[in-house]
Amino acid sequence: MQLSAQAQIIAILSAGLALLGAWWITGEHSFSKAKKLLLRSPLTLALFLFAWLLEKTVGASISTWLAIILIAPVTEEIARYLANDLLELESANEVFFIGTLTGISETLLFLWLYDLKEPELLFRLFYSQPMHAILGATLAVGGSLVRNIIIHFVFNYGIFIWGYPGIFVSVFAMTSGISNLFFTTQTITSDGENADKPER
Repeated sequence: MQLSAQAQIIAILSAGLALLGAWWITGEHSFSKAKKLLLRSPLTLALFLFAWLLEKTVGASISTWLAIILIAPVTEEIARYLANDLLELESANEVFFIGTLTGISETLLFLWLYDLKEPELLFRLFYSQPMHAILGATLAVGGSLVRNIIIHFVFNYGIFIWGYPGIFVSVFAMTSGISNLFFTTQTITSDGENADKPER
């Protein structure tokens, strides 16, 4: 049975609130910080809106494969990189918050543009929305833009082929994204600690 539009929207917002709850628990526990980030998020969403419109235009006029597999990863990761740079975001915590808002916005946009079936909706709630937060946080701590594009490419390839093989590919990409964030953070921390140590 297909969920009503209202139920789908509630599910999207609930999944987003769960991610923001994780941000609150692991972050600064500050409503003022959340308000500041919320006010800074429109620039990110504007850059992503351009990427999403380009993706839809290419998909409708040229090739769906080209739009999902190539255009989306490249344009979205460049949009993410530019947003982080223009907003001078250097904290994984800050970009996780804005990335969550981006994921919510994307899912709502796709719900409006396409008739998302329940499996597709659930996939976006549990995988696609968190990916935006993870990839954004990775760039904020000095992660590679190219590596982000590759992970995003593999993730979208899984979405394109769909079915159990596609889900496996996308979950593998998400796991790679989490690992990339962890190792990038560890590398930055180690470098910072080494820099603080006096020379002997």
